[in-house]
Amino acid sequence: MNIRSSKHVEICLGEFKDNIFFISLAGAPKLSTIVERLFEHNGYKKPEFQSDEDLVHQLENLLKQIGKNPMLLVLDGVLPESASLVQKFVFQIRKYKILVTSRFTIKGFGEPYIAKGCCGSPLALIVTGKSLSLEAPVVWHNRAKTLSEGHSILAYNQDELFTCLQKSFDDLDAKVAESFRDLSLFPEAQKIPAAALVDIWAEQRDEDDDTAMENIHKLVQRNVADMVVTRSTASGPDEEFTSEWCNLQPNEVEVLVMNLREKKHSLPMFMKKMNKLKVLIITNYDVNRAELENLELLDYLSDLKRIRLEKVSIPFLSKTGVPLKNLHKFSFFMCNVNEAFKNSTIKVCDVLPNLKEMNIDYCDMEELRDGLSDIVSLKKLSITNCHKLSKLPKGIGKLVNLESLRLTSCTELEELPDSITSLRKLKFLDISDCVSLGNLPENIGKLRSLERFNCRGCTRLYELPYSVNKLESLSVVVCDEEKAALWEPLRPLFSNLKLDVDRNDFIVDSLL
Repeated sequence: MNIRSSKHVEICLGEFKDNIFFISLAGAPKLSTIVERLFEHNGYKKPEFQSDEDLVHQLENLLKQIGKNPMLLVLDGVLPESASLVQKFVFQIRKYKILVTSRFTIKGFGEPYIAKGCCGSPLALIVTGKSLSLEAPVVWHNRAKTLSEGHSILAYNQDELFTCLQKSFDDLDAKVAESFRDLSLFPEAQKIPAAALVDIWAEQRDEDDDTAMENIHKLVQRNVADMVVTRSTASGPDEEFTSEWCNLQPNEVEVLVMNLREKKHSLPMFMKKMNKLKVLIITNYDVNRAELENLELLDYLSDLKRIRLEKVSIPFLSKTGVPLKNLHKFSFFMCNVNEAFKNSTIKVCDVLPNLKEMNIDYCDMEELRDGLSDIVSLKKLSITNCHKLSKLPKGIGKLVNLESLRLTSCTELEELPDSITSLRKLKFLDISDCVSLGNLPENIGKLRSLERFNCRGCTRLYELPYSVNKLESLSVVVCDEEKAALWEPLRPLFSNLKLDVDRNDFIVDSLL
């Protein structure tokens, strides 16, 4: 499921403004999962549902809450098997509209509009839609009128469409074409996290992350990928591929992408021979988290630089304490990591002695272990959407090389430990949407290197410590209008402080 705000809508309907929500039903997700993400996206705690009736009731109440202003709910990519879900979103709420996009007719939602002229080609509709993105409303109405009279997109604008599509492929240089082929590493019709592609391309081609990300934008610009990169080409072995691995000789493998759909999975023994492996990506597409076994095989991967784990449970990080000396980036998405760092006999810093970046997003984590504070090589630490996280370790100040700390949407986090003021190299601090955070450390002014501070959505933060006027490097504060009133009187104390007032145009991407 993918929920996005209207910031990514190229044509924003003036009536609905920022109150536009996208929900993809292409993968036939569970209704409970959709509703949970809607609650989290709007800053509410994930509810517990007593029954299916209670679930629908709570969904209606939520929509009434966020639908006080005109609201548009877009149910995208509805398949026949998920059509029943559509009716669950139908409520008698004033100024509440639903738009369904599908390649099939959905009963109860009227006749197909515009899309019936795409001749079964969603790509044709996308390309033509992009050609209209900067046109005046009258051009849209005229195009809709033409299509409603029975003309198809191909007949209406055939030359332009085919030229555009052909040019999309002809213009791909060798590097971008190779990037496009890499999409086949992931299962058909599933969302592909951009971060996973960045990890692969950055290590395979010795690029930095920004350059790798640029390749994604090039694919989008040429209409060979969508805004959230999705592989749409068919692939035979995806569903039939067996978990019984053949006798591979993987000595030269540099990137391993494992796509799971099971409750328990053991890493294959041939990984012992992957002494050149640089990137390991394990993604579970099952409803429940998969339990990973044989994690001790990581001890053999001395050249490994990046690990990304998605929707798995990690029983431990290391049993032996063998260091992954070259590992620079570790990412967890929707994982259970509570047990991963519990081994009291092995120090995390000994296993990850040179880790530069750690990302923990939407994970089931109640607290950040003290041992993580000993990874002094860390430069970037991102803990986002971890709604059970209530506190940070007191020793976090030992991360003396940390330059970026992101704590977005950790809704149970109540305070920042005083030791955070020891992070003298910290340039970026993001506590946005930490709705339980009531104050900042009194000595926050010691963060003399802090350049950018995001406190948008911190609804309980009513005052600023006096020491903020000592943040001599501070140049940008991102906040909502209420917090801007706290910062405005302080602007004369800074040489070049910019207040970036965010009016709730945020984005939450959830990839299932």
